[in-house]
Amino acid sequence: MLAVALAVGSLLAVTGAQAYLTQGQVRLTRLQDQLNAQLGQHRNLELGVAQLEHPAAVLSQAQKEGLVVPGNVTDLPQVNTGGRQGATEAASKSSGSSQATAPAAGARAAASPGRARSRSR
Repeated sequence: MLAVALAVGSLLAVTGAQAYLTQGQVRLTRLQDQLNAQLGQHRNLELGVAQLEHPAAVLSQAQKEGLVVPGNVTDLPQVNTGGRQGATEAASKSSGSSQATAPAAGARAAASPGRARSRSR
């Protein structure tokens, strides 16, 4: 009688463990499906970004919004001020102010290593 009770108890334990594992597998499958759906959406969004970043798309959108290519572009000579702080001090002295101020747009452009461009209209 004790052997029968142990056998039945063992079968119930195995059946319970198997049900628990099956429930975990169902949950895992559901999570994998959600992950695949999210990955598909992510890929679609990346594709959309790539299409919007394409130069032809940017140009087309700019033209739709009324932007035009400038007719005449003049290159300005590069100004060597010896660094950003020198440009700030020069801008502050030329404005007649004794207090240090934020550099003007022209001072920032002059301090940059590249060439500044001016658009004539």
